Amino acid sequence: MKKSLFLIILISVLLITTSACKSGPDKGKILPSEAMTKIRKELSEKRKTEGLKTYELYAAARKDITENEFDGIQKADLPDDENLILAQMMVWIEKKEDAIKLYKELFKGDDIHARQAGKGLIDLIIPEVKDDPDGYENLIAEYRKKFSPSPEDTFGLYGPVAVLSRYYNEKGDPENAIRVVKDEIDFLNTEAPYFSYRLLGGRYQAYLDLGRKEEIIGLLNEYKSEFDGIAAERNKNIPEDEKEAKEYSRTTKSFVSLSRAIQSGLSRIKVINAQAPGFNFTHFFNTEPVTLEGLRGKVVLIDFWSTWCGPCIGTFPELRDLQEKYKDKDFFILGVTGFQGNVTNHGKDRITDLSQKEELALMPEFFKYQNVTWPIAFSVRSCFDVEYGITGIPTSVIIDKKGIVRLFTHPANKNEITKLIDKLLDE
Repeated sequence: MKKSLFLIILISVLLITTSACKSGPDKGKILPSEAMTKIRKELSEKRKTEGLKTYELYAAARKDITENEFDGIQKADLPDDENLILAQMMVWIEKKEDAIKLYKELFKGDDIHARQAGKGLIDLIIPEVKDDPDGYENLIAEYRKKFSPSPEDTFGLYGPVAVLSRYYNEKGDPENAIRVVKDEIDFLNTEAPYFSYRLLGGRYQAYLDLGRKEEIIGLLNEYKSEFDGIAAERNKNIPEDEKEAKEYSRTTKSFVSLSRAIQSGLSRIKVINAQAPGFNFTHFFNTEPVTLEGLRGKVVLIDFWSTWCGPCIGTFPELRDLQEKYKDKDFFILGVTGFQGNVTNHGKDRITDLSQKEELALMPEFFKYQNVTWPIAFSVRSCFDVEYGITGIPTSVIIDKKGIVRLFTHPANKNEITKLIDKLLDE
């Protein structure tokens, strides 16, 4: 009897031990999606309490919070959607090689998760374009081979192709800058409303370098006409089913959005190397009232921005440095925005439903909190200026001493900007 009881106890202990071993080291740990919810919540609170005025501060806080959660995350035997989240967190805590390995494994599939992993993989390799542009193009080609265009994948490879095209253009190779953009567009199906068509508008500089301004204007007009036609036709054939009609309307709006984006691209192309369009300014800060005509004889940097735009705030240090660097030169920075009806990033929660008078009254507080030292002007047209073809902010425009637009760029591209400013100051 005692022997039998001993055997029963021994078997029970073995079963418990075996069960514990099978559950593995991840027992009691949370899923990546659960950790992500906690991270986003804590990050949101940190932004409120600490401001996190620049992207660098935001990324550093995100890294710290994610590292604190990472050991408690389940990492084995995860479904693909959870592995995608895990890979994203690896990127945040700078475990790049681990993220690449996980993305490559997911990319072996052929479903939506493999598609997303492919894009994640390409995004991680972007910084290495300068080391291996051929390898980068091969990865893009592999992605295209596996995944045909679809309306659900709205952005296509917009970002990666833009990076590759910019790389070639900055290397003094505008032919390849144009080629990679046209490769992307040729791959796309017009019936799938990809935003990658915007790449044509973004590559105006490459065409200008080759003296092919009329060619890109012709291409953009062609696509704009096609998108306008598709949107008009779709508006005549809206499905009767309410759910289908809602989705149909959503994708139809994509064509309308693309058409507007292309129109903005046309505006930019027509403005570059031409006289800068004037403004109708209503209010000024950190300066007496000015006009572009009155600034002739100075190199002017116009920065289009808004208070709610985090990336705009993130480039303020660069603008502040430029203001200090050229304060004794014939150089003038002018931040241009428009009335938004709200104010954000001024050390408090977002304040909405503001009248123009109330919005203006909050500006000094915003400028003090963000240490804005350069002139600011409110324009009648808004920060998304149609005359300049501004579809995204922040965008900086460099104007020479004669009032000619010489460059559109991102304000964080300090080397490109200072190089051009130095050149224009000497002209």
